[in-house]
Amino acid sequence: MKRALVALAVLTGAAALGYVLLSEKPPETPPSVAVDIRGTEVGQVTRIALTLTAGPGGLSAGRTLRVGFPHWVYGSKGVRPPPRVDRLGWGRWYFVELTPELAPGASHVINLQPFRLPQTAGDGFRPLVFLDWEQLPTEPVALQAGKAEGLSVIAPSMWTQGEEFAVHRRLVDAFGNVLEVTREDKEPLSGEGIVPFSVSLDGPDGHFAGRSHPSLFVDDAPPRVAWLDLHGHSGLSDGRGTPEEYFRKARHESLLDGVALSDHDWQLDDAEMKQLLAATEAAYEPGAFVTIPALEINVNGHEVAYFLDSARLAGVAQGSSGGARTIHDETDRGLDTAKVPDVLADYGDADILVATHTSLARGMGTAYPLERPLPGYHLFEVYSAHGSSECAGCPRRVAGEDGDPDTATLWDALDAGHALTLIAAGDGHDGRPGDPAWGAVRGGLTAVEVDELTRESVAEALLLGRSWATTGERTILQSRWTDTGVRVRFVSEEPAQALEVIGDRRVIARLDAPSPGVWLDIPLEPTEWRYVRLLLPNGARAWAGAHRP
Repeated sequence: MKRALVALAVLTGAAALGYVLLSEKPPETPPSVAVDIRGTEVGQVTRIALTLTAGPGGLSAGRTLRVGFPHWVYGSKGVRPPPRVDRLGWGRWYFVELTPELAPGASHVINLQPFRLPQTAGDGFRPLVFLDWEQLPTEPVALQAGKAEGLSVIAPSMWTQGEEFAVHRRLVDAFGNVLEVTREDKEPLSGEGIVPFSVSLDGPDGHFAGRSHPSLFVDDAPPRVAWLDLHGHSGLSDGRGTPEEYFRKARHESLLDGVALSDHDWQLDDAEMKQLLAATEAAYEPGAFVTIPALEINVNGHEVAYFLDSARLAGVAQGSSGGARTIHDETDRGLDTAKVPDVLADYGDADILVATHTSLARGMGTAYPLERPLPGYHLFEVYSAHGSSECAGCPRRVAGEDGDPDTATLWDALDAGHALTLIAAGDGHDGRPGDPAWGAVRGGLTAVEVDELTRESVAEALLLGRSWATTGERTILQSRWTDTGVRVRFVSEEPAQALEVIGDRRVIARLDAPSPGVWLDIPLEPTEWRYVRLLLPNGARAWAGAHRP
């Protein structure tokens, strides 16, 4: 008994002197990750090394480490998982292993197999590293464009004779990344007609010549044709880069007239929502460049909502408590995609426009008929980098299964009685609006006829159908519906194979090898619905409509 008392006195005295004789192991803290990419030029095969460094608490063995890439590296075709990784079991993960035990400050190096980098240059590329489904922060890497390989030329689509105008020369690499943009002023033209512009440029990599898409010159004052990409994503959700970079590339590299950055609502927290809206407002310059506040939402599938009153959108509470927050949460972990139920609360047709996601995309498409169409449901995304949702046998069709509830088509939507304006978009996730390089096919564009370049004018043009959709080419396809038919005028880079009017699931009128640049009058028989389709070589298309007589 006396010995026990003595031991207690010694321990008590040691504590009083500030000594700790018994201690616990510091709790584990998330390890840090350093990324080393050996060669950062787009499209090249490279090697990536990741160094995992344990924190003060060390790292226990047997934790699951996953390394992957957003959207399979934004569509780079050369990226494949190693043979030992079961793609069905591990989804998009390029590398999976159990961690070794690491002492505090110790490191573990992971060498990925040779890997083809994305085709898009710019900031924001990074491997995604997860430890037991908790994402570890990694610093973004800037990918470099390749050497100049060609000259791309952008000209006005329509112009009035006698008026000054300009064309823009874009020096691009083999993947279409823009290295330099220069402006070339042109003297006013007289007369009417279709004019493509041939230009040249001398640069450090040689002499380059390019030819623009055709411009239509008329003697009256035409409306302005504005080119838009109405669907795309940044690194705030499941894309790449910042919103600010997205808008800069859209205006100064893709030379678009407007864009909608539509990150997923369920992947944005309050701070990210504010960042998205602030960037959208800062990039808007009425008369020069239009940005439309937008979100991709989950209600009847996936839709893109365009908010014409951004102040109201700014008050929407975001977040996805208990649900998926990343694409990997949704696809690999099987968590339900969180919906924000009040995102459309109290909105009416005057406040919002809603478009389908490309309707054939499995798990994302909007099936028809809709029991409860959303407010402002007036637009149909007939084409994007996923492909075409026009009809089951159409070229570049989105992969899907007939009869699946997610494989409804434009024809199904029109049969269901919806009056829709057809639009096309990129749905780019690679930070390249107007010309995404990540999807199954080239991304699409929407053109609108406006008197002034403002949000209000763009919305009005979409509501009135003064617009058309293309498979990415700057094709002109104007349509004017009458009681007995339709008037159509088109201009395309390649000679058109045919001009068709589709009505009630069939071709009701067709002009083979039609003449470009002039108004064509096409009489029509009665139908429930109809739209115009221009057939171009290699599966390219343009659509205008749809119209309900």
